[in-house]
Amino acid sequence: MNYSKATVCVLASKKAQEEYLREYLKSLEESGDNVEFFDNPDECIQSLISTQDQKYLLILGSGLCHLVDMLSSLPCILYIYLTELHNYEDPSHVRGIYSEPKQLLIKLKTDIKMIEDNDLNFSISSSTEGNMSGTTTKDIQDDKLAFDWGRVILYSVLNTRRPTENIYEEMLQECRDIYQGNSSVRQQIDDFEKTYDPNNVIFWYTKDSFLYRLVNAAFRTEKIPTIWKFRFIIQDIHKRLQTNVKYFLFGGTSSNIHHLYRGQRMTSNELKQIKDNVGHLIAMNSFLSTSEHYDLAKIWSGNGEDRPKFESVIFEIIIDEDKLKSVPIIFANITAESNFPEEKEVLLAMGTRLRIESVELEGHIWKICLHAYPFDDSLSRNVETRFPELHSSVLSDDKSAQLIIATTLLDMGNFEAAEQISQQMSSSKNPVIKIYRNFLKGYIDIYRILSTADPIQSTDIKDKLYETKEHINKIKQSLQQLKQLISPRVYSYFIRIEKQLKTFDMAIEQLLLMPLETNISDVLRFMEPIISQAIRQREVVISTHDMALNNLSMTNPMDLIDVMSQYNETLGLMTVEEMQPAINQNFTKNNPQRIGLLLMTAMKATEENKYDEAIKCLRDALLIPCTDDERASVYRQLAEVYEKQKNWPAALENYENIFRMPQLSKASSNLRLAHISTAKIYADIGDDRNAIVHYKSGVQLYCQHKSSRHRHVGSLKMLIGLKFKKLGDMDAALKTFEEVIDLDHPDQVKDAYKQIGMIYFLRKDYDMAYYNFIESLNISQREIPPDSDFIIDTHLHLARTQYLRNHFDEGCLHMSVIEDMSENHKCTEATQQQIQFLRKIFSDLQYHGQSNNRN
Repeated sequence: MNYSKATVCVLASKKAQEEYLREYLKSLEESGDNVEFFDNPDECIQSLISTQDQKYLLILGSGLCHLVDMLSSLPCILYIYLTELHNYEDPSHVRGIYSEPKQLLIKLKTDIKMIEDNDLNFSISSSTEGNMSGTTTKDIQDDKLAFDWGRVILYSVLNTRRPTENIYEEMLQECRDIYQGNSSVRQQIDDFEKTYDPNNVIFWYTKDSFLYRLVNAAFRTEKIPTIWKFRFIIQDIHKRLQTNVKYFLFGGTSSNIHHLYRGQRMTSNELKQIKDNVGHLIAMNSFLSTSEHYDLAKIWSGNGEDRPKFESVIFEIIIDEDKLKSVPIIFANITAESNFPEEKEVLLAMGTRLRIESVELEGHIWKICLHAYPFDDSLSRNVETRFPELHSSVLSDDKSAQLIIATTLLDMGNFEAAEQISQQMSSSKNPVIKIYRNFLKGYIDIYRILSTADPIQSTDIKDKLYETKEHINKIKQSLQQLKQLISPRVYSYFIRIEKQLKTFDMAIEQLLLMPLETNISDVLRFMEPIISQAIRQREVVISTHDMALNNLSMTNPMDLIDVMSQYNETLGLMTVEEMQPAINQNFTKNNPQRIGLLLMTAMKATEENKYDEAIKCLRDALLIPCTDDERASVYRQLAEVYEKQKNWPAALENYENIFRMPQLSKASSNLRLAHISTAKIYADIGDDRNAIVHYKSGVQLYCQHKSSRHRHVGSLKMLIGLKFKKLGDMDAALKTFEEVIDLDHPDQVKDAYKQIGMIYFLRKDYDMAYYNFIESLNISQREIPPDSDFIIDTHLHLARTQYLRNHFDEGCLHMSVIEDMSENHKCTEATQQQIQFLRKIFSDLQYHGQSNNRN
């Protein structure tokens, strides 16, 4: 974990100067800052371009200041400090010229403190306040869980049982591991261990020490396993705020409306993110430091002097207690307990939610107005409903809190973090926890399979869905074991296990019939309520297919499959031939419930390649009065049948019918998927410009009504970029691929960097091509398992690029890697031909003594 937000990097080729600077910068290392030294420019540059998410303050030693313009273009460089006079083109990156190490040290300490104090860890909801009002956690689960992950962690941490002894042992060991070799910080850790009292947690947290740095770094990087190790300190801080709020909140003022201020610098990207989301909610994912004094905030904000790197910002936070309902905002004036009482600090609890009211420029300072937003207790109710035995003897140790976190992370789609948490649960001696861990592992495996599927390619989705069958059976086995360990007296839990087993029985058959957009979490959330209804209905024995179907409230096709099953038998599927007569027999012609059943029948007919039957069912459905969204579902499925037949005009006509529905909600998934499918058809028939238009519409709808950072947005933008590239619009392609990189999904980022490298290669800008190919390679090499084809192909690009840069030795090194990898990996015929071609070129170069004649 990078426990400092910025690392000091020293590039000094002269040994004497390096030792001189090392001695002066020793105090930074002793206080816990990261300091790296390099004497070789190539090694330094390689380290910088391979860095992920870390920012650098770069010091250039004497004789190396000529590198300033080249290095200032690296995105990881915040500031460059020169040690001798030298001309440079871009003054925004150069902090100054410091020939005296003492002056340099003072400036570095000032900048490091400024960067750390300006560390603001937040999430912004993709929904506006108005859209979220009146909804529950489940109603907007995907958006709200990702938005409120800080509250989920806090809920779990606060409900974790504290051990009777060695409470902070796990945290202290983590701290000692991080600061291994730093005697000064390790002494602070020893002092903490000997003297710490939970009543003094505010003093320790506000102190410039390892605790403040590591807690904030854990929040900043969102590394859940690391946050978990600090859980009892987080408990202490939160409980201290709860204790203090009633005693010294604003010196005993009787007003129910409070104005707090926070002054800081923000990057232009961070500021833009807030400006673009006025009216949306922002959640603080760590404790937030503020003051009740505007003048102090103005001092901390600066006056625009750090532009263009940083903007000066003042947050005004308005808390109206009368509008906070039953769950108040936890905050307190901590001046009396702070290590810096002169700052008159007011600390807000982790998970605080605020609404962005306005963002306005006043002189040189941006003023951001935020209103505290009420948070109902649906989160805790949702968790307790999902885990009814959380506080009982069934789940009694602190592993139950990890269970909540891991499950929540799965719902957010973060299966890597969920897996890390589930691994920590392996030490539990509780048999229920052990089985639940296996249960989670089954989910994780399914998430891993489905998250790698291409949402645009139906065949890829189908392949991935087939892979889930084995994992679903493993989950069923875990649930069977769990059922045996639960006492029948825990009746509600016993019933829930039964429902889940039936859900998985159905899921095995039904996964392949679900819409392509869904993942396993959506499938299970969709089916469980239906199974619950079926169990309630089966209080009356159901024994034949001749039941009165219209006595049940069926809102979707899954009900038909459920109620048509024999009582106490494995849930089964009817054939197409059986389904159509059953629908006609039990529903009147214009009964709206027929639509869902006809859709399911058509879906099954399509799976069996009975396209005429499918089209007939769907045309019958179009004759039934229904909502616009239901009609759009029918048109979309009809278009998909025509796609199966490769009848492109008919498919496009049905998608156009969806676009011509003025009352159809823009939030409808049918509209979004219709644009994506239309784009795919145009791409298949070679009409790339129309494909781009509809891919862009799909992106816009995803951003407006799902999430602007959804991985499907990245997939679509990759397709848009490739179409621009194919059309020769390289500027538009570059812009699009850079947007993919900003979304930060590693598997897509590596592809985007590679495509950017290819564009620069075509433009004969080989330096930029090399930089982007290296970025792509670094990301691909961290994947597990590695994509050998992708890595070999990237090395081929790098070898060609180095050849054209006259860097023949480096090109040979890439060829050597290719030769080694291709011995153990079967390459495609096209790749083999490229390898042979480049092998001949580099062999000729070696034979001719690496001549610079590339012709």
